[in-house]
Amino acid sequence: MDEPKQSNLTNPDLWIRLVYMILFWLLSWLARAAVGVIGLVQFVMVLLNGEASVRLRQWGVSTVLWTDQTYRFLTFASDEKPFPFQDWPEAAGPAETRAKPVVEAGPPVLETTPEAAPEEPRDSDGREP
Repeated sequence: MDEPKQSNLTNPDLWIRLVYMILFWLLSWLARAAVGVIGLVQFVMVLLNGEASVRLRQWGVSTVLWTDQTYRFLTFASDEKPFPFQDWPEAAGPAETRAKPVVEAGPPVLETTPEAAPEEPRDSDGREP
């Protein structure tokens, strides 16, 4: 075996990383399910109240940011382990979590343009039958 391959196989840090990767992979599935539940709860809140919960939106955004950190760790794009090894990610600013009206004030208005009415059938000399 080559020297670098042998050293990778016996590197305990790499095997410990594998354990963390499995743990974070399982936690990311839970986070994914939680984001789905948040989405459903937000839908019901908009359906009943006309607006979504700002707190749930903030928690949803921070959970998505955590999963981004987790996937970066899992794919070796980053060596930094996500929460709980660093602070829980916060939404970057109020613009990401600002409550926006989801429901318009009234029913949608369909814009129609007058079109020519369908022509009545005519015979070969142009008269109506």
